[in-house]
Amino acid sequence: MKNSVILMTITVFAVLTACGTMDQNIQARKNLEKCTFELEDLKLNRIEFEGIAPKLVDLDIYLKITNPTENDDVMDRVEADVFLDRTKTTNIEHKKFLRLKGRESSVERVLVELPAKALIKLAKERPETVTVDGKVYANILMGSFTLATSIPIPIRKTFPIPWDRIDAEIAKKKGQAVEKAEDKAKDLTKDLKKKLR
Repeated sequence: MKNSVILMTITVFAVLTACGTMDQNIQARKNLEKCTFELEDLKLNRIEFEGIAPKLVDLDIYLKITNPTENDDVMDRVEADVFLDRTKTTNIEHKKFLRLKGRESSVERVLVELPAKALIKLAKERPETVTVDGKVYANILMGSFTLATSIPIPIRKTFPIPWDRIDAEIAKKKGQAVEKAEDKAKDLTKDLKKKLR
């Protein structure tokens, strides 16, 4: 009799705990659905050159995260495809565990590297837009415990390619190359004049 009372008490406690955890989980998911993830801006970070030809173009995409609820949540990672006009060019894997505090907004910088094939497309066709199409994977926090199952939240936005900045960087690099060549030519002329004296 005593054993069955103890067993019944443990069973009731387990059921109540499981129901409480389930309610917390459902509430946490509802809270997470209220969070917004918006691709806000795209900027040229840098161009890496090989001689005067661009070798790598780094773009920064800014993701604005707003958590209007009282509870904290977690951004696990961002995965997205990047298109120049309609051609898929590369993909993003931004792995950063970021705590989203309740009643706060923050902006996360996501790096996009355009590889050689994208640069060839840039050079030949001068596409007009960059489109980022992907998902933010967010985790639920329950107290200090993070639920391992990530919830995918879609993100998509099209930006104009910052040609003014790209062209200015390329022109600057060409100008530096011309100046260097002119300085070298002056030095060679001086050396030649010295030798002829």
